Amino acid sequence: MARHLALLIPVVAVVGIALAGCGGGASGATDGLSAQQILTQASAKTDQQSSYHVALTAKLSADVQPGALGGQVGALLTQPISISGEGTVQKPGQITVDLSTKLATAPLQVNITKIGDHLYMSVLGQAIELMLPKGAVGSVDPSALPSSLAGWIVNPKIIGNEDVNGVPTVHIQGQVDPEAVTNDISTLANSAGASGATASSTAAQAQTALQRGVVDIWVGTDDLLIYGANADVALKGKVDAAPGVNALALTLTMRLSAFGTRVDITAPVGARKINLGQASSLLGS
Repeated sequence: MARHLALLIPVVAVVGIALAGCGGGASGATDGLSAQQILTQASAKTDQQSSYHVALTAKLSADVQPGALGGQVGALLTQPISISGEGTVQKPGQITVDLSTKLATAPLQVNITKIGDHLYMSVLGQAIELMLPKGAVGSVDPSALPSSLAGWIVNPKIIGNEDVNGVPTVHIQGQVDPEAVTNDISTLANSAGASGATASSTAAQAQTALQRGVVDIWVGTDDLLIYGANADVALKGKVDAAPGVNALALTLTMRLSAFGTRVDITAPVGARKINLGQASSLLGS
């Protein structure tokens, strides 16, 4: 159990912090705008928000070559991972989120807190600071996730108007830009300590590998903020941005609310600094 939990740490952490067309039917602030114009303005305005509450679910499965992704992440991905949770994102570069997942058949509750270049986890009654490669944590901006997902879309179209948690929104859907996805995968892999990942994948490689890719975004019709995002992506085949990964499937659902609500995010008291190699011994294996 402890050994598997140690392998889960980098992926959960990344996941915790972590991840042009025209249409009609919009109203309010979105009235008269094309789907691409709505996405562009909504991404910029959402990025400007000082904070927001986020609820998310994610499922990741992959076919990884033995020894790839630094060994630790690759070993974990031998089985599908499902994660759900909610928390607060605060600029600049801060997040605290409570996540639930399963390790084998046992449920696991984890808190992930990121403050600048420091990444903390509270699990099984223990608080730790996970020591990742220098600069890896600070380079990940969780507040950019909604606009990053919007940036995966090509040829967006307006589907219609829908309420998201009581907020009137315009629903936009589009196909995935495979190069944008693989570049983000490369960034996340590097942040998790993977070795050899590169952002030099070509559009031709990514286009060939993409088996499925759809992104949905919900934008407030009154304020042009992103209130929801869904992504369903599957890749199969060689892509330089994800060396050693033969196939990968990701489904992600995210809902945003409480924009601008200030929440103080603080480090857990008494967190012990560990690296990935120390994680299993800390947990008693």
